[in-house]
Amino acid sequence: MSQHLEHEIIVDENGKAVVKNNNKDGPGKITKLNPGDTVTFKSNAADTEIRYKEHQGTPDPPVKKGSPFANLPPGRRHKVSDGTTFTVQTECTLEDHFVFDCGHPVGGIFSEWGSLTGRPRGGNTPGPEE
Repeated sequence: MSQHLEHEIIVDENGKAVVKNNNKDGPGKITKLNPGDTVTFKSNAADTEIRYKEHQGTPDPPVKKGSPFANLPPGRRHKVSDGTTFTVQTECTLEDHFVFDCGHPVGGIFSEWGSLTGRPRGGNTPGPEE
C-alpha cells in the first residue's frame, strides 16, 4: 500500500520556519518511503519554495545525495503553492534521508528562511519523527 507524506512548512512572523511531517493516510509516522509513495509540500507563506541540497562529494550519513524524485533534481527550485504531488523514485528512510532547503525568492534569488533556536534549517525526506 502506498503512503502519502506531506511536508508542512510553517513560517512565523520573523521569517523563521519549521517543517512538520504529516501522514496523510492516517495515524502513525512515516519512517520509510518506497518507490511509488507520494510527497506533497504546503506552507502558510504563499511565496515558500523548496530545493533539495546539491552536495559536493558524498555527504555524511544519514544524509543521502540527491532527491527522491525524478522530476525535482537537487538545486531545482519548487514553488510550494503550485501544489505538485511528487512520486518517490528512490527509497529513503529516517536513517538514510534526503535534505531540502526552505526559503523564498528575494530579488529572484532563493533565500533560505531562518530556523527556530536549536533546530536545523530546512527539512528531511522522509523527515524526523516529531
